[in-house]
Amino acid sequence: MKDLTKGNEGKLILMLALPMFGSNIVQQLYSLTDGVIVGQALGADAFAAVGNSFFVITLTLYLINAVCMGFNVLISQSFGAHETERVEKAIHTLLTFNLVAGVGVTVLGLLGMDVILTALNTPAEVYGMSKDYLTVSFLATIGVFGYNAVNAIFRSLGDSKTPFFLLIGCTILNVVLDLLFVLFFHWGVMGAAVATAIAQFLSYFLGLALFKRMYPDKAFRVFKFLLHGGTIKSALKIGVPNGVNQISQIVTMFALQSLINSYGVAPMTAYNAVNKIKEMTQFAIFSLGGAMSIFTGQNLGAENKPRIKRGLNYGVGIAIVLGGIIMAVTLIFNRQLVSIFLPPEDIAAVLPYTTAYYNIISYFYIVLAVLNVFGGVIVGAGATLYSMIASLVSFAGVQMGLTYLFSYLTHDVNQIWWALPIAWTVALTMYAVYYYKGKWYERGVDRLRSNRA
Repeated sequence: MKDLTKGNEGKLILMLALPMFGSNIVQQLYSLTDGVIVGQALGADAFAAVGNSFFVITLTLYLINAVCMGFNVLISQSFGAHETERVEKAIHTLLTFNLVAGVGVTVLGLLGMDVILTALNTPAEVYGMSKDYLTVSFLATIGVFGYNAVNAIFRSLGDSKTPFFLLIGCTILNVVLDLLFVLFFHWGVMGAAVATAIAQFLSYFLGLALFKRMYPDKAFRVFKFLLHGGTIKSALKIGVPNGVNQISQIVTMFALQSLINSYGVAPMTAYNAVNKIKEMTQFAIFSLGGAMSIFTGQNLGAENKPRIKRGLNYGVGIAIVLGGIIMAVTLIFNRQLVSIFLPPEDIAAVLPYTTAYYNIISYFYIVLAVLNVFGGVIVGAGATLYSMIASLVSFAGVQMGLTYLFSYLTHDVNQIWWALPIAWTVALTMYAVYYYKGKWYERGVDRLRSNRA
């Protein structure tokens, strides 16, 4: 456990964010390993099939992360206020809630898979492989949800190192199993999905075991089945708006994926490749936002507004450096990044699309990084309703509207890319205005005191 209410703000945020960044990178290596091995060993169609599943898998992750965010804020605020009983109650409820949710999503996903793939305009030549990959992915939902619950608990208590080292070992296993199932057993895309599923479940169970061993006072009965109504209600008040936030982005991704698929296999493959890369770069940025959220949560629990403000200033500085690095890497190494996923004979067809994408998106990574710093503070204070509004306006409104407008006016898939950075800019503006008005802190403290009562 790490008390974030004491010590140098910038150092604490950085030391919390770095293992979170490492964990997110390692987490994405599951997906990357599938993409690299499938693309290089099985070809562009197989890679497109795995990439076509990206939307659905991301949807499930966004939904459960929204729930975890609500509990995350509750646990960090209660920990900062030294309310041990509330911390323990929230931990048990989160683990149980995610187990139940994992079962529900598995059932719904398996029943609705054909509807999803049809709605995505999945080309006939990759439909069967996409369905195979999604079938295994849905069966692994319980492991994914469970691991994310354990991960949220560790981080809420200021420990971002344990999930990082845990994932390193599991990712090595994932790579070995990918090679075994795809190259030696010849299971195709299903083999890659099975490898990832095994690694996810192992992360979940090892995480539970480590948590019980490291924090016996918080985990005396890790598998205790508890659904505390008051805790769920408080968490959902925070998590539901964040969930709507995530869903609005997913709906936008769904519409964008469907639209790009209509342009043909080459743009679809290019978009899937840049999505893999964007996913990793965004998770680096999201890690900083997550660290800001936990830092804010603990210090709001301690009712220390000046410390939160100093933390934001440090966070913005880190974000500018991080965004600049990502911008340089994606602009300079565009071709090399794409070649990670595709064999040389397939690169020529997709390179014009990926180059156009990075020539637009890369210059706005600093905007995205700073946006996540402000968003982390606002979410950590529990103001997820405003975060939801900002997301709906920026992504469901601005990005989706501009995406279809640019497609209609230009009939050029490369012009669609402009919609995303414009949406980032609108979201940053909304977050900054809300932060500098200052109401987020007073409302957060009022909420905290009300929950105590």
